[in-house]
Amino acid sequence: MTLTTIIATGLGLAVGSFLNVVIYRLPIMAKRNALKNALPHIKELHKEVNLDPNFDLSKPFNLNVPRSACPICNHQITTIENVPVLSWLVLTGKCSGCKSPISTRYPFVELVNAMAWGAIAIIYYNQTYLLILNCLLASTFICIMATKIDRQEVHNSLIFQFLTLSALQLVYVLSQSAFVEKIMGIG
Repeated sequence: MTLTTIIATGLGLAVGSFLNVVIYRLPIMAKRNALKNALPHIKELHKEVNLDPNFDLSKPFNLNVPRSACPICNHQITTIENVPVLSWLVLTGKCSGCKSPISTRYPFVELVNAMAWGAIAIIYYNQTYLLILNCLLASTFICIMATKIDRQEVHNSLIFQFLTLSALQLVYVLSQSAFVEKIMGIG
């Protein structure tokens, strides 16, 4: 159980770092997508009211591209600056390029995710399927809550993922239950 908990906690830190990317980029990706869909209509409006519709939407922006960078000075985050929690502490919560503050949300999300995964590993250490499923559920919930706190919005893709994982868990739990056997007349 101890080794499982240590591994889950370490993986939870790493996944927490990725969650920060999702929390930051998902709202931007949604807005860029809305702009791309609206662009033909904006061009028509431009002719009428002389708006400038030249948005640079040609460059890709997703969870992989571009590399993470400081939003103030555009300093690209190096691998050593991307170690969960530790990098934030070493950098004293400031960008190594321009020294502007880095939100405490980043190490907070990483630590909360690591603690959640560690606790889940203690509870489900001998049930691999439920361990993985509940870790994914916890991470999805953390994304939903942090996005709601940061941006005051919740994205359908996160809600869909949460509901899908919840349904998978429910089906699994019910399939393992003696209750289902009694309903089906087996037990």
